[in-house]
Amino acid sequence: MTTPIDRDSVLDAFASEAVHDRDTLERYVRKYPDLVEELIDLASELRMSADLADVQEGPISDPTLNTAWENFLAAAPKVAPTTAAVDPFSEFRASHLLHSLQNWTFRVPFLRRFATG
Repeated sequence: MTTPIDRDSVLDAFASEAVHDRDTLERYVRKYPDLVEELIDLASELRMSADLADVQEGPISDPTLNTAWENFLAAAPKVAPTTAAVDPFSEFRASHLLHSLQNWTFRVPFLRRFATG
C-alpha cells in the first residue's frame, strides 16, 4: 500500500533545493508526476524571484534618459506673467437686476415656457 503524496512537503522540498535548474525540475517531475503543474509554476516563481533579487534598487544613472528629460523640460511652453484674476460679479448689484426685470414687458406665462423646457 502506497502513502498519498503530501503536496506541500514536496513543494517545500523543491523550494529548499540549492539549485532550481532543469535537472532538479526533471528529477522531481519524474518522482511526482501528479504535481507537474505545481512544480513548473513553483520553478518559474523561484527563477523570477532570483532574477528580481539581482535588480538594483534606487535610481539608475542613464545619460540618455537624463538628456531626454532635460529636452522635455526645455520644450515646456513659456508662461507669461499672470495678472490678478478678475471677478466677473464684482460689479453685480441685485437692485440693478430687479430694476431690469421690472422694466421687461414679458409676461410670466411666456417666461415659464423657457423654464420648463
